[in-house]
Amino acid sequence: MEDPADKLPRDLLRLDDLDGASRIAEDEIWRVEDQGSNPEIWRLRFVRAEIMRLRGHVEEALKYLEARESLYPPEASDAESLIGLPMHRGYCCGLLGRYGRSHLLLAEAEEKAGCAGLLELLCEVHQRQAMILFRQQDYASSDRIFRTTLKLADEVGDGTSEATPFGA
Repeated sequence: MEDPADKLPRDLLRLDDLDGASRIAEDEIWRVEDQGSNPEIWRLRFVRAEIMRLRGHVEEALKYLEARESLYPPEASDAESLIGLPMHRGYCCGLLGRYGRSHLLLAEAEEKAGCAGLLELLCEVHQRQAMILFRQQDYASSDRIFRTTLKLADEVGDGTSEATPFGA
């Protein structure tokens, strides 16, 4: 079976090769953008938004995700995108100091990931929640969530959540 088009840019992002990830993601986005809303295009959009965020363009990343959501909302059957969208938007909001909105979006993503049983994605949501709480100097809550995430990552067992490039 062929690897999905979004695998290489996600791998490069994890390896901190922002230029390589960006180049490949952009090429793939142009190739499939007219398909509107499918899991592959949403994963590529998340890579694009992560690159923007990591390069310091957090507001631009947030606006990009919001614009794409209004044009091409994820399909009801695409659980990963339905979780990823509020997770990425929530994290951007938190980095911009919009903590109330951030916590609401991250809680939405947490609930959806838990209900869907997507433990790796739940770990990523928890990591982002903990980072926002840390930025708010709520160290006790941040520590509690990080410890919960470590236990959950042990259950997942493949180290994926520890390698997630969310900017910690």
